[in-house]
Amino acid sequence: MLSIAVRAAPVEVQGTFIRQERPWGNWSRKLELPKEIDPAKIAAQFENGVLRVRVPKAAKVEPVRIAIGGPGKATSLPKGRG
Repeated sequence: MLSIAVRAAPVEVQGTFIRQERPWGNWSRKLELPKEIDPAKIAAQFENGVLRVRVPKAAKVEPVRIAIGGPGKATSLPKGRG
């Protein structure tokens, strides 16, 4: 879950507005994120009034074969199975 909350800050206005697209006042957003993300690589940047959040996908987990030795011969099983 990504939660963002913003508090209004006073801004000096120069000139007049025909249209203003940014809301006034406090607001918050909550976004559900997929489970396949890499939380260690999440990055956020705020520049010129724009918040950019990058949430990279996690690398696919590949099965690993582990050699099992014993009397006679070695066999291999996928990791996590058996």
